Amino acid sequence: MIDIHTHLGKGPVKDEAAMGEAELLRRMNELGIEKAAILSRGVSPECHFFHFDTEDVLEAYRRHSDRFIPFYKLDPRNGRNSPTTDFSWVLQEYKDAGCKGFGELTANLYIDDPLYKNLFYHCGKVGLPVIFHLSIAVTCGIYGPADDRGLPRLEKVLHEFPQKSGSSHCSLP
Repeated sequence: MIDIHTHLGKGPVKDEAAMGEAELLRRMNELGIEKAAILSRGVSPECHFFHFDTEDVLEAYRRHSDRFIPFYKLDPRNGRNSPTTDFSWVLQEYKDAGCKGFGELTANLYIDDPLYKNLFYHCGKVGLPVIFHLSIAVTCGIYGPADDRGLPRLEKVLHEFPQKSGSSHCSLP
């Protein structure tokens, strides 16, 4: 069994216990989870006070490459907040460093926003599958890409980027 959505580090709630590598491995063993995708924390202003960035993810992966699957994350507003930013080079750099996917997306923009669509294009170009936290609105206090009732925006994005959705060219270990 593979858990495709885990985080390490301190969480966003006061007095919440930090999830360290040893604790995560203990829980994985208890639950019969062979591997876990490790997603970074922070990066987007909608998220956490405490960061556990991709470099931290890759360090944990190097210590436990048989158990952890590293993912890379950036904010689609990076690169001058432009829908034409070339993310391919940095995505490829982290893929070459061992990242097997991208995410979790947390910027609170509509999922069909040109900034997200540009990011999806570049993730597909380098062959990184995407994990996202879907939100119900673009509003203060919520994180993740947003859609309307019935997910019409997500459907539009999946049709616009068919080779990047569903089954990807990326295989997890």
